[in-house]
Amino acid sequence: TFLLGEVFTGPGAGALAQLGQYLGPATLDSVFDFPLMWALRGALASGQGSFVDVEAILAAGDEAFAGSGAVMAHMLDNHDVTRFLSEANGDAGQSGWGPTPAEQPVADEPYARLALGLVALLTLPGLPVIYYGDEVGLAGGGDPDSRRVMPGEDGLIEQQRRVRDVARRLGKLRRCSAALRRGPRQTHLVEPRVWAYSRTDAGADGAVVVLLHASTGPSDARVSADLLPSGSYVDVLSGEGVELRAGEEIDVAPLSARVLVPASSPCL
Repeated sequence: TFLLGEVFTGPGAGALAQLGQYLGPATLDSVFDFPLMWALRGALASGQGSFVDVEAILAAGDEAFAGSGAVMAHMLDNHDVTRFLSEANGDAGQSGWGPTPAEQPVADEPYARLALGLVALLTLPGLPVIYYGDEVGLAGGGDPDSRRVMPGEDGLIEQQRRVRDVARRLGKLRRCSAALRRGPRQTHLVEPRVWAYSRTDAGADGAVVVLLHASTGPSDARVSADLLPSGSYVDVLSGEGVELRAGEEIDVAPLSARVLVPASSPCL
């Protein structure tokens, strides 16, 4: 039996101690990691935070939850808070009961930010929780506007289909990859708007390398391959082959990510 609880906490490392007290062999196996949710939203949706903040929360969480045996539940939003997409669009504060509820965006940027959030959610250690509608970029303000009707296939715009494609590809990868399900994470680069880490399992064929660029540009982020596990990879999101060799760099376009798996991986 797996016991999952919900303890609503605010942002910051201090909230992690509150979560930690509910975890352990005689209590809960997991709780929703609200501090990480707020950090991811700050770094990716609102732009008020950074990947440095996310790394700090992850480190504080590792300390707070050590020895509990818990598998933390990670999310971008849920029914209690505003939708990630509308935070990224800047109109999440609109009331669902009022005359101007949060709109379903037509611009690309909010959906690109949501896709980055899904990349983090589905590649970080822990239990990824996708609140219904996030896989297709559903808009919404606070409760009850965060509980809009799930759109049908005919109601999706192209930007929503692109988000769904990211969720599908990474959901399939996580199901296949032992490294993403249980491998430890190693941070290779953390800057306010650029983040690189990998996951490796002792029985798996190489590392899964994740790179995220949360800036609007105009320039690509250039990450030195010297910082990353070398080898021949395929980007699961684009299908592009990538060589990570000493002395070279890998480009990551603005508001995009790369999820690299070894070219020999059975998960391709």
